[in-house]
Amino acid sequence: MEAHNSTIRNVLLLSTNSELSEAFLDHYTRQDLIIYHLYTNGFSKEVELSTVTTRGTTSLFSIPLDDYRHIYKSNILLDHVKEVDLILNANNFKLSKGIQDTSLGDWQQNTIINLTLPYVVIKKLYRTLRKSGIKCVLNISAVDATKGDQGDASHCATNSALESMSTALYKELSPNGFRVNCLRFDFERANTSSISTLISTTTFLSSPLSKHINGQIINVDDTIFIA
Repeated sequence: MEAHNSTIRNVLLLSTNSELSEAFLDHYTRQDLIIYHLYTNGFSKEVELSTVTTRGTTSLFSIPLDDYRHIYKSNILLDHVKEVDLILNANNFKLSKGIQDTSLGDWQQNTIINLTLPYVVIKKLYRTLRKSGIKCVLNISAVDATKGDQGDASHCATNSALESMSTALYKELSPNGFRVNCLRFDFERANTSSISTLISTTTFLSSPLSKHINGQIINVDDTIFIA
């Protein structure tokens, strides 16, 4: 397996949660990194890609969520993302609907946002990420993946599948020098302390210090401290 001696210069952040995404964006811009932010608004059903740097935010494209296949079939991501060292998937959309109120469309929407889009992004940027010295993929799942949550089976199912997908991608991609880990986070009870711990953990797991940590599913809460 290849050694990881490089430092991160470019991050692709997938997010649906404005509070969490703002915390990540603030963290990475203070490090003077180039951030590609793929933000999905599950309520307006729009997917937007922008670059965020210390100089500000530049919009690159915006498409309806129903056109997510366009990302898969076209080179729209590759046209804009020329370099990437870390793919950080923090998508976590939740409709909070019980089985009687969840339509097939709701189920499909949850699946597209929380599972399909991250998979498509990793697939499309595979060769771009492979050129990096870091080659790091971090998925963030919700604690609902294992404990379940009354009133949103589709959300629980997609997070459980995300963890399984992370393990499968680790087994497939690690021989080519990739690191794929998954962090299990309590989005519902997120606060300043737990978000800070999550960011510290992602920073550690994408650094050369953690080059031997791979294929793990790690519970993250504010009792964990990374030096």
